[in-house]
Amino acid sequence: MLTIALLLAVASGAIHKIELERSEIHESFYLSEKYLGGSANVPLTSFKQSQYYGTIQIGTPKKDFIVLFDTGSSNLWVPASNCTNCASNHAKYDPTASNTYKANGTDFQIQYGTGSMKGFVVHDDVTIGSLSTDVDFAVATNEPGQTFKAAKFDGILGLGWPAISVDKIVPVMQMMMDRRLLDHPMFGFYLQNSDSKKGELTIGGLDTSKYAGTMHWVPVVSDTYWVVNLASMTMNGKSVTTVTKGIVDSGTSLIVGPKKEVAAIAEAAGATQVVPGEYSVDCKATLPDVKVTVGSGDNSFEMTISGEALKIKVCVAIVICQCLFGMAGMDLPQPLWILGDVLMREFYTAFDIDSNRVGFANLSAMERNMF
Repeated sequence: MLTIALLLAVASGAIHKIELERSEIHESFYLSEKYLGGSANVPLTSFKQSQYYGTIQIGTPKKDFIVLFDTGSSNLWVPASNCTNCASNHAKYDPTASNTYKANGTDFQIQYGTGSMKGFVVHDDVTIGSLSTDVDFAVATNEPGQTFKAAKFDGILGLGWPAISVDKIVPVMQMMMDRRLLDHPMFGFYLQNSDSKKGELTIGGLDTSKYAGTMHWVPVVSDTYWVVNLASMTMNGKSVTTVTKGIVDSGTSLIVGPKKEVAAIAEAAGATQVVPGEYSVDCKATLPDVKVTVGSGDNSFEMTISGEALKIKVCVAIVICQCLFGMAGMDLPQPLWILGDVLMREFYTAFDIDSNRVGFANLSAMERNMF
């Protein structure tokens, strides 16, 4: 069974080389007198639709690091050169190899839903496409979680809010905003649904070629995670949850909800539990659609997640395949749904820091036809 990434940060203080390119696609309202900087398109690679990652550079001379861009956490970290428990094939940061390194030394620890890391804080240049700034970030000396050892990425670049940043480190996006490096303080995800295609993260604007029609904006109700009101979730016309809040999280592979509610949904869909909270389905089965409405009143948007999108096919040697059910059960400290990659693959998803809102739009015909 495919390991599911759940990289929602729960700290108390809160995958091959890919070229980066500058974005030339903007909408006129993205530009303002305050923000006249730049933007970058980061091509994203998918591994079995459970991990989406791209390349940044750190230090001088620049060294490539593959990172998962995670809206469920707020810190940047990569493995340290002296890491005692890190994967041998992951790129590692060596302070002595960078001319722009500055010492910090603060201890650092962060806990995710499926693993944790310990290390210390350093200061150096971070580059995303043509965008570059010097920032504090963490380097891992110990990665006890198996999730990170098996990951196709080296580290994490958090895109959440400063309130959940460990050690109160200013996140990379906010640092770029403060230094007026961006056309506009927003970013957008297009997540592909095939490992043979490229996805895209646009920083400093949105790529309008990836979506069609109107962008539907929903207010953020908590500047911690990207939390939105969850007005309803239905299957076969019946409500399947009593929870009223959802986190839009690019670092979580599936849609994750309370165990009891997900168990009922899985039973209705004919799914079979394979490990606690995770389910498989017959790849040939016809699953019911799930309708998710976020926001409220005039600022609400209904999204349909097709039954086909709830089947994640994982194949070994091409001919041996199984299908993972696109929802998993996990009881968090407070009742929440995590609207992860299964939902984000179906819609272009935008995150507007300046206006505290998340946007959803239907994929363009060209992107839909690529699948």
